[in-house]
Amino acid sequence: MGLPKEAQNLVILTFASQTNRTFFRHGGPWEVSLANIPDDCELREQSLPTPNDWDSAVERALEIFHVTSSSMRSASTVIALASAVKTTASQHKSDVANYRKALVERLGKLGLDVDSCDRAATAGATAAVTQATSDAAESDVIKTLVDASVKTSLSAMGQCLTGSSQLLGVLDATNWEIFDAIAKLGSEHQSSAAPILASMKQAIASDQHAVALGPALTEAQSQALRLITKAAAAVKPNVTQTPPQTTTTLPPVTTPPPVKKKMVKQDTKSDMDLAATQSLLDELKSDVKSGQSIRLNVSWIIEE
Repeated sequence: MGLPKEAQNLVILTFASQTNRTFFRHGGPWEVSLANIPDDCELREQSLPTPNDWDSAVERALEIFHVTSSSMRSASTVIALASAVKTTASQHKSDVANYRKALVERLGKLGLDVDSCDRAATAGATAAVTQATSDAAESDVIKTLVDASVKTSLSAMGQCLTGSSQLLGVLDATNWEIFDAIAKLGSEHQSSAAPILASMKQAIASDQHAVALGPALTEAQSQALRLITKAAAAVKPNVTQTPPQTTTTLPPVTTPPPVKKKMVKQDTKSDMDLAATQSLLDELKSDVKSGQSIRLNVSWIIEE
Protein backbone atom coordinates (compact mmCIF):
# COMPACT_ATOMS: atom_id res chain seq x y z
CA MET A 1 0.00 0.00 0.00
CA GLY A 2 3.05 2.23 -0.10
CA LEU A 3 2.97 2.92 3.67
CA PRO A 4 6.20 3.40 5.64
CA LYS A 5 7.24 0.34 7.63
CA GLU A 6 6.28 1.84 11.01
CA ALA A 7 2.84 2.86 9.75
CA GLN A 8 2.32 -0.58 8.24
CA ASN A 9 3.27 -2.23 11.55
CA LEU A 10 0.95 0.08 13.46
CA VAL A 11 -1.98 -1.04 11.32
CA ILE A 12 -1.09 -4.70 11.92
CA LEU A 13 -0.71 -4.23 15.68
CA THR A 14 -4.03 -2.36 15.89
CA PHE A 15 -5.78 -5.10 13.97
CA ALA A 16 -4.22 -7.77 16.21
CA SER A 17 -5.32 -5.96 19.35
CA GLN A 18 -8.89 -5.35 18.16
CA THR A 19 -9.39 -8.96 17.07
CA ASN A 20 -7.57 -10.66 20.00
CA ARG A 21 -4.86 -12.14 17.85
CA THR A 22 -1.27 -12.91 18.80
CA PHE A 23 1.89 -13.25 16.77
CA PHE A 24 3.46 -16.68 16.23
CA ARG A 25 6.67 -17.55 14.45
CA HIS A 26 8.45 -20.90 14.07
CA GLY A 27 5.61 -22.61 15.95
CA GLY A 28 5.72 -20.45 19.09
CA PRO A 29 4.70 -17.01 20.37
CA TRP A 30 6.82 -14.16 19.03
CA GLU A 31 7.54 -10.79 20.59
CA VAL A 32 6.98 -7.97 18.08
CA SER A 33 7.29 -4.20 18.20
CA LEU A 34 6.33 -1.19 16.14
CA ALA A 35 9.77 -1.25 14.53
CA ASN A 36 9.98 -4.97 13.88
CA ILE A 37 7.31 -7.41 12.75
CA PRO A 38 8.94 -10.16 10.64
CA ASP A 39 7.10 -10.90 7.42
CA ASP A 40 6.84 -14.61 8.24
CA CYS A 41 4.93 -13.99 11.50
CA GLU A 42 1.48 -15.54 11.76
CA LEU A 43 -1.49 -13.92 13.48
CA ARG A 44 -3.55 -16.43 15.45
CA GLU A 45 -6.84 -15.67 17.13
CA GLN A 46 -6.55 -16.04 20.90
CA SER A 47 -9.60 -16.97 22.91
CA LEU A 48 -9.74 -14.95 26.11
CA PRO A 49 -10.63 -16.35 29.53
CA THR A 50 -13.60 -14.95 31.38
CA PRO A 51 -12.84 -11.96 33.61
CA ASN A 52 -13.15 -14.13 36.73
CA ASP A 53 -10.87 -16.82 35.31
CA TRP A 54 -8.34 -14.20 34.26
CA ASP A 55 -8.26 -12.66 37.72
CA SER A 56 -7.80 -16.12 39.24
CA ALA A 57 -5.06 -17.00 36.77
CA VAL A 58 -3.16 -13.78 37.47
CA GLU A 59 -3.36 -14.39 41.23
CA ARG A 60 -2.31 -18.05 40.99
CA ALA A 61 0.52 -17.30 38.61
CA LEU A 62 1.89 -14.77 41.09
CA GLU A 63 1.38 -16.80 44.29
CA ILE A 64 2.45 -20.23 43.01
CA PHE A 65 4.87 -19.53 40.15
CA HIS A 66 5.98 -15.99 41.12
CA VAL A 67 5.08 -14.77 37.62
CA THR A 68 3.67 -11.25 37.36
CA SER A 69 1.22 -10.07 34.72
CA SER A 70 -0.85 -7.07 33.80
CA SER A 71 -4.40 -7.30 35.03
CA MET A 72 -5.56 -6.18 31.56
CA ARG A 73 -7.20 -9.08 29.75
CA SER A 74 -5.97 -9.17 26.17
CA ALA A 75 -4.53 -11.63 23.71
CA SER A 76 -0.97 -10.45 24.34
CA THR A 77 -1.20 -10.57 28.14
CA VAL A 78 -2.88 -13.98 28.09
CA ILE A 79 -0.24 -15.56 25.87
CA ALA A 80 2.60 -13.87 27.77
CA LEU A 81 1.32 -15.16 31.12
CA ALA A 82 0.74 -18.65 29.77
CA SER A 83 4.24 -18.79 28.30
CA ALA A 84 5.92 -17.58 31.51
CA VAL A 85 3.98 -20.03 33.73
CA LYS A 86 4.74 -22.94 31.41
CA THR A 87 8.45 -22.10 31.40
CA THR A 88 8.63 -21.82 35.21
CA ALA A 89 6.68 -25.05 35.69
CA SER A 90 9.05 -26.92 33.38
CA GLN A 91 12.03 -25.68 35.39
CA HIS A 92 10.67 -26.85 38.76
CA LYS A 93 8.55 -29.92 38.06
CA SER A 94 11.34 -32.48 38.66
CA ASP A 95 12.40 -30.94 41.98
CA VAL A 96 8.83 -30.74 43.23
CA ALA A 97 8.04 -34.31 42.19
CA ASN A 98 11.20 -35.70 43.83
CA TYR A 99 10.53 -33.77 47.04
CA ARG A 100 6.95 -35.00 47.22
CA LYS A 101 8.05 -38.61 46.67
CA ALA A 102 10.69 -38.46 49.42
CA LEU A 103 8.26 -36.73 51.79
CA VAL A 104 5.51 -39.32 51.32
CA GLU A 105 7.99 -42.17 51.84
CA ARG A 106 9.30 -40.64 55.07
CA LEU A 107 5.81 -39.97 56.41
CA GLY A 108 4.95 -43.60 55.77
CA LYS A 109 8.04 -44.82 57.64
CA LEU A 110 7.11 -42.61 60.58
CA GLY A 111 3.61 -44.05 60.65
CA LEU A 112 1.91 -40.73 59.83
CA ASP A 113 -1.24 -40.45 57.72
CA VAL A 114 -0.23 -38.73 54.48
CA ASP A 115 -3.73 -37.42 53.79
CA SER A 116 -3.87 -35.56 57.10
CA CYS A 117 -0.48 -33.85 56.77
CA ASP A 118 -0.56 -30.28 55.43
CA ARG A 119 3.01 -30.52 54.11
CA ALA A 120 2.14 -33.58 52.03
CA ALA A 121 -1.09 -31.99 50.79
CA THR A 122 0.76 -28.87 49.66
CA ALA A 123 3.51 -30.89 47.99
CA GLY A 124 0.95 -33.04 46.15
CA ALA A 125 -1.06 -30.06 44.88
CA THR A 126 2.10 -28.21 43.81
CA ALA A 127 3.46 -31.25 41.99
CA ALA A 128 0.13 -31.72 40.18
CA VAL A 129 -0.26 -28.14 38.94
CA THR A 130 3.41 -27.91 38.00
CA GLN A 131 3.25 -31.08 35.93
CA ALA A 132 -0.08 -30.14 34.36
CA THR A 133 0.91 -26.63 33.28
CA SER A 134 4.25 -27.86 32.02
CA ASP A 135 2.56 -30.46 29.81
CA ALA A 136 -0.34 -28.27 28.63
CA ALA A 137 -0.40 -26.48 25.30
CA GLU A 138 0.04 -22.73 25.72
CA SER A 139 -3.57 -22.16 24.72
CA ASP A 140 -4.66 -24.39 27.64
CA VAL A 141 -2.28 -23.17 30.35
CA ILE A 142 -4.66 -20.53 31.76
CA LYS A 143 -7.53 -22.98 32.09
CA THR A 144 -5.22 -25.61 33.60
CA LEU A 145 -3.99 -23.07 36.13
CA VAL A 146 -7.49 -21.94 37.08
CA ASP A 147 -8.79 -25.51 37.44
CA ALA A 148 -5.86 -26.70 39.59
CA SER A 149 -6.71 -28.02 43.04
CA VAL A 150 -5.49 -26.01 46.03
CA LYS A 151 -5.32 -28.22 49.12
CA THR A 152 -3.89 -25.74 51.62
CA SER A 153 -3.04 -22.25 50.34
CA LEU A 154 -1.54 -20.58 47.29
CA SER A 155 1.31 -19.09 49.33
CA ALA A 156 2.18 -22.53 50.76
CA MET A 157 2.32 -23.91 47.22
CA GLY A 158 4.60 -21.05 46.19
CA GLN A 159 6.99 -21.87 49.05
CA CYS A 160 6.93 -25.52 48.06
CA LEU A 161 7.74 -24.71 44.42
CA THR A 162 10.76 -22.52 45.10
CA GLY A 163 12.00 -24.48 48.15
CA SER A 164 11.49 -28.04 46.94
CA SER A 165 15.14 -28.66 46.09
CA GLN A 166 16.33 -27.40 49.48
CA LEU A 167 13.62 -29.32 51.36
CA LEU A 168 14.59 -32.52 49.56
CA GLY A 169 18.16 -31.95 50.71
CA VAL A 170 16.96 -31.56 54.31
CA LEU A 171 15.10 -34.88 54.17
CA ASP A 172 18.12 -36.66 52.68
CA ALA A 173 20.59 -35.16 55.19
CA THR A 174 18.57 -35.90 58.33
CA ASN A 175 19.82 -38.74 60.55
CA TRP A 176 16.52 -40.57 60.94
CA GLU A 177 18.22 -43.50 62.69
CA ILE A 178 18.84 -41.36 65.76
CA PHE A 179 15.08 -40.97 66.21
CA ASP A 180 14.64 -44.74 65.88
CA ALA A 181 17.31 -45.13 68.57
CA ILE A 182 15.63 -42.93 71.19
CA ALA A 183 12.29 -44.61 70.50
CA LYS A 184 13.90 -47.91 71.58
CA LEU A 185 15.44 -46.62 74.81
CA GLY A 186 14.28 -48.09 78.11
CA SER A 187 11.06 -47.01 79.78
CA GLU A 188 12.96 -44.73 82.16
CA HIS A 189 13.94 -42.52 79.17
CA GLN A 190 10.63 -42.47 77.30
CA SER A 191 9.32 -39.39 79.12
CA SER A 192 12.27 -37.49 77.59
CA ALA A 193 12.13 -39.20 74.18
CA ALA A 194 8.40 -38.62 73.60
CA PRO A 195 8.47 -34.81 73.19
CA ILE A 196 11.50 -35.03 70.88
CA LEU A 197 9.72 -37.49 68.60
CA ALA A 198 6.54 -35.42 68.74
CA SER A 199 8.32 -32.22 67.67
CA MET A 200 10.04 -34.05 64.82
CA LYS A 201 6.74 -35.46 63.55
CA GLN A 202 5.01 -32.10 63.87
CA ALA A 203 7.73 -30.44 61.79
CA ILE A 204 7.48 -32.91 58.93
CA ALA A 205 3.68 -32.88 58.96
CA SER A 206 3.22 -29.09 59.08
CA ASP A 207 3.45 -26.68 56.15
CA GLN A 208 6.75 -24.86 55.69
CA HIS A 209 5.28 -21.45 56.62
CA ALA A 210 4.04 -22.97 59.91
CA VAL A 211 7.22 -24.88 60.87
CA ALA A 212 10.52 -24.45 59.01
CA LEU A 213 11.63 -28.02 58.36
CA GLY A 214 15.42 -27.60 58.42
CA PRO A 215 15.84 -25.81 61.79
CA ALA A 216 13.18 -27.98 63.46
CA LEU A 217 14.81 -31.26 62.44
CA THR A 218 18.28 -29.99 63.36
CA GLU A 219 17.11 -29.09 66.88
CA ALA A 220 15.30 -32.42 67.29
CA GLN A 221 18.44 -34.31 66.24
CA SER A 222 20.53 -32.38 68.79
CA GLN A 223 18.07 -33.18 71.56
CA ALA A 224 18.02 -36.86 70.56
CA LEU A 225 21.81 -37.04 70.59
CA ARG A 226 21.97 -35.50 74.08
CA LEU A 227 19.41 -38.02 75.32
CA ILE A 228 21.35 -40.96 73.90
CA THR A 229 24.57 -39.65 75.48
CA LYS A 230 22.83 -39.28 78.83
CA ALA A 231 21.34 -42.78 78.60
CA ALA A 232 24.73 -44.29 77.74
CA ALA A 233 26.39 -42.56 80.70
CA ALA A 234 23.75 -43.94 83.05
CA VAL A 235 24.55 -47.55 82.15
CA LYS A 236 26.93 -49.04 84.79
CA PRO A 237 29.56 -51.51 83.56
CA ASN A 238 29.14 -55.13 84.61
CA VAL A 239 31.69 -56.12 87.24
CA THR A 240 32.60 -59.83 87.43
CA GLN A 241 32.27 -61.07 90.99
CA THR A 242 35.29 -63.12 92.17
CA PRO A 243 34.88 -65.76 94.84
CA PRO A 244 36.29 -64.91 98.29
CA GLN A 245 39.93 -65.83 98.74
CA THR A 246 41.20 -67.95 101.62
CA THR A 247 43.91 -66.11 103.54
CA THR A 248 46.82 -68.14 104.93
CA THR A 249 48.99 -66.53 107.61
CA LEU A 250 52.67 -67.27 107.06
CA PRO A 251 55.32 -67.06 109.78
CA PRO A 252 57.40 -63.88 109.73
CA VAL A 253 60.55 -63.97 107.64
CA THR A 254 63.68 -62.97 109.49
CA THR A 255 66.15 -61.09 107.33
CA PRO A 256 69.76 -61.67 108.46
CA PRO A 257 71.75 -58.52 109.10
CA PRO A 258 74.07 -57.48 106.26
CA VAL A 259 77.60 -58.75 106.48
CA LYS A 260 80.10 -55.94 106.86
CA LYS A 261 83.03 -56.40 104.48
CA LYS A 262 86.65 -55.48 105.34
CA MET A 263 88.62 -53.31 102.93
CA VAL A 264 91.94 -54.98 102.05
CA LYS A 265 93.45 -52.62 99.54
CA GLN A 266 92.53 -49.35 97.79
CA ASP A 267 94.36 -47.21 95.25
CA THR A 268 93.72 -44.47 92.68
CA LYS A 269 95.48 -43.92 89.38
CA SER A 270 94.89 -41.32 86.70
CA ASP A 271 96.04 -40.26 83.23
CA MET A 272 96.46 -43.91 82.10
CA ASP A 273 96.34 -44.99 78.48
CA LEU A 274 94.40 -48.03 77.29
CA ALA A 275 97.37 -50.38 77.48
CA ALA A 276 98.19 -49.37 81.05
CA THR A 277 94.56 -49.79 82.05
CA GLN A 278 94.47 -53.31 80.58
CA SER A 279 97.69 -54.16 82.44
CA LEU A 280 96.20 -52.90 85.70
CA LEU A 281 93.08 -55.02 85.26
CA ASP A 282 95.21 -58.15 84.65
CA GLU A 283 97.23 -57.38 87.76
CA LEU A 284 94.15 -56.92 89.93
CA LYS A 285 92.65 -60.13 88.62
CA SER A 286 95.73 -62.07 89.64
CA ASP A 287 95.80 -60.45 93.10
CA VAL A 288 92.20 -61.39 94.02
CA LYS A 289 92.11 -64.27 96.50
CA SER A 290 89.28 -66.63 97.34
CA GLY A 291 86.42 -64.83 99.11
CA GLN A 292 87.51 -61.42 97.84
CA SER A 293 85.82 -59.18 95.23
CA ILE A 294 86.76 -56.08 93.31
CA ARG A 295 84.62 -52.98 92.84
CA LEU A 296 85.83 -50.30 90.40
CA ASN A 297 84.79 -46.66 89.88
CA VAL A 298 85.63 -45.86 86.26
CA SER A 299 85.86 -42.55 84.39
CA TRP A 300 87.52 -41.81 81.05
CA ILE A 301 88.34 -39.09 78.53
CA ILE A 302 88.75 -39.63 74.77
CA GLU A 303 90.84 -36.95 73.06
CA GLU A 304 91.95 -36.18 69.52
